[in-house]
Amino acid sequence: MGARVDRWELFGAETELSPRVGLAYHLPASRSVARFAYNRLFTPPPIEYVLLADFLGDARAGTGAGDVKPYTQHHVEAGWSQQVHRDVFLNLGAYRHTGENAFETTELSNSRLFLPTNFQEARANGVEVGVDVRPDAQQGLSGRVQYALAKVEFVAPISGGFAAEAHEPGEEIAPAFDQRHTLTSEAFYRHPWRHAQVGVVTRYGSGTPVERNIDVGGEEVEQIVRPPDHWTIDLSARIDLWRRGEQTVSFEFDVTNLTNNIYAIGKESEATPVQFAPRRPADVAVLNGRLTRREGHGSVPMGRDGVCPQSVRPDRCPSAIGPAPAPSGNE
Repeated sequence: MGARVDRWELFGAETELSPRVGLAYHLPASRSVARFAYNRLFTPPPIEYVLLADFLGDARAGTGAGDVKPYTQHHVEAGWSQQVHRDVFLNLGAYRHTGENAFETTELSNSRLFLPTNFQEARANGVEVGVDVRPDAQQGLSGRVQYALAKVEFVAPISGGFAAEAHEPGEEIAPAFDQRHTLTSEAFYRHPWRHAQVGVVTRYGSGTPVERNIDVGGEEVEQIVRPPDHWTIDLSARIDLWRRGEQTVSFEFDVTNLTNNIYAIGKESEATPVQFAPRRPADVAVLNGRLTRREGHGSVPMGRDGVCPQSVRPDRCPSAIGPAPAPSGNE
């Protein structure tokens, strides 16, 4: 439980109190955990071209625009975690996100300048289902599969910033990041010989909305379409070449987007080209340093054989060494 106070001064001034509440209840008899969280969020406008967007918004204030405004949000989430086997865990979650003065970017003609735009209201609803395999030992097979279903809507009218076109009050607009279906999976195998490990991560996305001008009876009509869905595969491998105490020299090999699937990500407008996913990169590295396990923004020193020393809290020792888990939903 906590609270945060934000003070924003640029176009006028706003002060916002943002409470945060998180609860979890453990049911030992059923090996379950129920959780609930509420967050109130306050996000200042993006700084890029915010003065220009505000100037143009003020110039069009008669159409419903005006000063660029901060984005205030309410996020409610509930979930259930169930241990179905010694090493297998089922996770269920659902969330609802509402906000006022949501951000989107609007291109200024074909200048490639993208100015912030406020929509009066935003709504996001989603559910997530995941299965984790987390063995107690620092070796063997571990993995995760997660599916996310989400829907994001911005609701007109435009309440601030640059407005390239008028929207009727109550009109629903799909933002550029509204991907409805996302499936991620990852599997890692670790062997005690030279602490060898190999991993594979796959991702599926159903596609995000893009604007296209369609010829209907000789007249161009703007229509929202979605690019084809896509799959990607990432591979990684690592092995210790030399180790003495906490000093180690390791060989690491990583390939992202193994099948070189250069899929369409989005298209801001008819005046801008389609944005595509990056091509397949491959990295080879020899790492020399103290044995550590990455965790958050820092690292935890490790003892021999990859076991946390007694001086480190158990909750700071993840159960496996490897790349960070794949993002869920529309992240």
